[in-house]
Amino acid sequence: MSGIKERERATKEAEATSQRQLADQTHELLRAHRSSLMKLSRDELKQTARSLADLQAVVSEQCQATSKEIRRCLFWPIAATAITCMALLLASGLTSWVIVKNARMEATKAEAQAQETRRQTAALEAQFCASPAGRRYCHPNPTK
Repeated sequence: MSGIKERERATKEAEATSQRQLADQTHELLRAHRSSLMKLSRDELKQTARSLADLQAVVSEQCQATSKEIRRCLFWPIAATAITCMALLLASGLTSWVIVKNARMEATKAEAQAQETRRQTAALEAQFCASPAGRRYCHPNPTK
């Protein structure tokens, strides 16, 4: 019996040793697997960062190109509006100047015509007052 117990104990020790070796191997494999996964994760993280940086550069270039295109497209309407405003201001100024000049000429003509009419009226009045019928109705004007 002691041989059976001895074999049983040897078997148990062998099993325990085998279990420890299996646990150690499993632990070692898990550690290697963990290390491999960590390395892969770092590599993927670096690759993702590079991809994002490249994508950011592309998007930045596209934004700059689009902004440049928008500025170019907006230049002509703004320039046309500014030119139109300047032309309208110039035209209205020129029109106003012509109207004022014509009005001054008309005022000068009207003043000359009024002066001529006053002169003719004074001449007719003097002629009437010199006539026999006018002497009776004409009285000297103290304001003259």
